[in-house]
Amino acid sequence: MKKIHQLSFRMQIFLSSLILVIFPTVLLSTINAISKTSTITSEYNTSTAATLTQMNQALDTLLETSDIVSVHAPLNEHTEHLMNLNAFCKMKKSAIFLNLGRGPIVVEADLKTALETNEIQAAGLDVLCAEPMSEDNPLRGFTDSNRLLITPHIAWASIEARTKLMNIIAGQIQEFFGL
Repeated sequence: MKKIHQLSFRMQIFLSSLILVIFPTVLLSTINAISKTSTITSEYNTSTAATLTQMNQALDTLLETSDIVSVHAPLNEHTEHLMNLNAFCKMKKSAIFLNLGRGPIVVEADLKTALETNEIQAAGLDVLCAEPMSEDNPLRGFTDSNRLLITPHIAWASIEARTKLMNIIAGQIQEFFGL
């Protein structure tokens, strides 16, 4: 379970864009297996202060250079409010931010400010701090749908993902019953 509390920062050149993906280290081997392009990967264990300092320095550098930042991380004491106004201000003005991990990784009021002040170009969210979206969510006041897209926590629900999920469940049932 220690690996669930580790984060990996992965840079990947994709269609001439530098993409930063923040995800649990436990997914690293799976992502490497399906990746078809060359990558540079850095891993830092967030359970120690020394490596946490290294991780923050690496994150700052990656935020400054990435065209797209996509978060797929679990919520824990090291990721809560990881993406705040300070982080958004380090990003390129043309950057796109995506949160597909957990809502409280992002300070939603800071994201709204970053969009309003053009600190980042756009954002896409599949998760929010409170779901369904509360009446007092600061993002309700941002109305440019070309720059902010919020989905109702269904990014996983493509036909392909649901088919794969059903195949996995069927396989587990067959394995359990020895079929």
